[in-house]
Amino acid sequence: MIKYGFVLGILLTASSLLSQDYISELEHSVERSKGASGASIQYTLHLTPTFVKSYYAKNFDSGKLVKNESGEAIYFELTKTNGEEKEVVVIYLKSVTVVEFGVSYPKGNCHYNFDFFY
Repeated sequence: MIKYGFVLGILLTASSLLSQDYISELEHSVERSKGASGASIQYTLHLTPTFVKSYYAKNFDSGKLVKNESGEAIYFELTKTNGEEKEVVVIYLKSVTVVEFGVSYPKGNCHYNFDFFY
């Protein structure tokens, strides 16, 4: 019984650490796409099984992670300004059922993929 509790504790700790890494990567994703590495970063919103919308960090000027008073991430906001026009995409993190985060290096290029399932 103690072994199961220990294993469960390790899994919960690992899950929490991976969650923080994903949030940290999300917070700095737009800057990373514009940096020297020029990483390709894609945000895919799976709103229903048949309605999927994708956005790319390179198409936005900034990305801002909004947190509540206790430091918990509420939503991520992508903003693009074009003169007087302003486009804003808000990715709500509190209502997400599953998040898949992946990093790959196809042909030596860095690619980050954030999949949000609602």
